[in-house]
This record gives sequence, C-alpha cells and structure tokens, in this order.
Amino acid sequence: LLHQYYARQLWLAPPQVYELSRLLNFSDQQDLAQFSATRHKKGLSTWLPVRMECEDGMLSILPGDSLYPDSPDYAGTSGNKTDPYPGYHGGEQEQLVSS
Repeated sequence: LLHQYYARQLWLAPPQVYELSRLLNFSDQQDLAQFSATRHKKGLSTWLPVRMECEDGMLSILPGDSLYPDSPDYAGTSGNKTDPYPGYHGGEQEQLVSS
C-alpha cells in the first residue's frame, strides 16, 4: 500500500500513511502482537479531526485547536454546518486545510 501511495497510484489519508509506516518497524507478526499487548496497557487517546464546511473549502479541525468542539459528533450524523471561523481570532492552530 505504501509503495502504491508513494508512486501516486493510491491515495491514503495522512493518519493511514503514518500508521502503515509504523508497521515497518516490525519484522514479523509476533513482534507486532507483543508491542500491541504492551502498548495497550498504557491507554489510548482519540485523535479524530472534525470537518468544518466553509465557503471556500473544508477545514479539518484537530483536538487542541480552539475551534474543536467540546462534544464532537464522531459518527457524523448531526448534519450541522458550522459557520466559517466563528469567533476565531487565531491562537492555537491544529488544522488540516484543503480546498
């Protein structure tokens, strides 16, 4: 998959490229299983961008940004559109911008 991605034959989102690249650190499935069992004990955190539709494109707001909602809609079922940059005056910026 990564070879196809870097040859521009396949598109992957940045988190998938990152995680697939991490798998290259393991020479076999047993090493990966051992790492997973050890890492699981340390806990996990959710890292989910929330998309905001704007007049000129989309923003993917990341946790830590002042625009990130207190209660994100993880399933994407609310159908709510957010006004572009509501009350936003700069500050922390954890966003993926695409148009």
